[in-house]
Amino acid sequence: MKNVNNLKDLSDQELNQRLAKLVGEERKLTAEILEHLREVDERQLFLKLAYSSLFAYCVAELHYSEAQAHRRISSMRLLKTLPKEAQKDFQEKIINGSLSLTNLAQAQQFLQNESRNFEKMEKTKKNETNTQNNQTENFTC
Repeated sequence: MKNVNNLKDLSDQELNQRLAKLVGEERKLTAEILEHLREVDERQLFLKLAYSSLFAYCVAELHYSEAQAHRRISSMRLLKTLPKEAQKDFQEKIINGSLSLTNLAQAQQFLQNESRNFEKMEKTKKNETNTQNNQTENFTC
């Protein structure tokens, strides 16, 4: 049996198979990590460990780069807004490689921006309605 610790000893086929297996394991771990981050966020464990935010916790405690922390947190936050069945579907897509953290993080950012725009639009409409009502009241007095 070849020493699998020395990659040079592996045949091309063995190297390719081993790498494919590792990538599959990495995707499973990524889905699990998102679940763990969700629980850390819900418990606010990062505060108990003296971190000001989940982001600071991910960078300092877990040694993720800022970009890695952002993608994981954004992905986790998007997933937790979905119904349970959709969460499972998305986790399966992460595991099978058809959905990446980058895609999830971008979707979360887009939805967050759209939500802010909607809130601003609603606030503007409300202010316009209040202004019109005030003008009507002043006119009728």
